[in-house]
Amino acid sequence: MEQWYATISSRTVFNKPIANESTHVQAGIILTSYYTGLVAYLDILPATGPGAFPIERCKRLIRQMRDRYPKSTLVMLQEVRMLTTERKLGQAVDMISTAPESGMKQVQALQWFEKSLDCMYAHRYLECADGFEKCITLNNWSHGLVSAVVAHWLVSC
Repeated sequence: MEQWYATISSRTVFNKPIANESTHVQAGIILTSYYTGLVAYLDILPATGPGAFPIERCKRLIRQMRDRYPKSTLVMLQEVRMLTTERKLGQAVDMISTAPESGMKQVQALQWFEKSLDCMYAHRYLECADGFEKCITLNNWSHGLVSAVVAHWLVSC
């Protein structure tokens, strides 16, 4: 029996009817954020079987969201996070680097933050520092912490 179910091709997510089209993408983003963020980085899961990371289902959900909302920056960020989860850092950095910037300032900050993290994971430290510097100009998230990370990478390189 299928325990985990999500689709945006019909009007259901998690086997429950939803109110409108925007709820599709919101539910998909929350679900894939959970799996590509919290679960992928913080949990030890079996490779297969019950309790395994549902990577194929997440990829299918992201593909469906991209088909329905091809210009959505948030959906693109989820796709980048999925590539990072699969350890395809080069593709993730390339995708986020070539993506158009969002018109929303906080989404731009998320783009730069994600790019900076992916550059750090890929040992591209100067790009990482540049990205974090850009984050400082876009929002008021912990400037002290971000400045310390930038200083560390600039001194280390």
